[in-house]
Amino acid sequence: MNKFDPQFIYVGLVLPTLFAFTLIADGIHKLLRKEPAWVSFLLAVIFLLVIFVFYFFFLP
Repeated sequence: MNKFDPQFIYVGLVLPTLFAFTLIADGIHKLLRKEPAWVSFLLAVIFLLVIFVFYFFFLP
């Protein structure tokens, strides 16, 4: 499997990014309901950083 195949980009970048945005939306929802949401935000930021590193190390 070539690292430039669309499947690799989809599985490696698009799906994890959508999951991170889901975590961010969950955190916003919790904040609006006045519940603690720092864990959700922290996980989302860490996940987005991992995706960012993955993008620059494995794709040109």
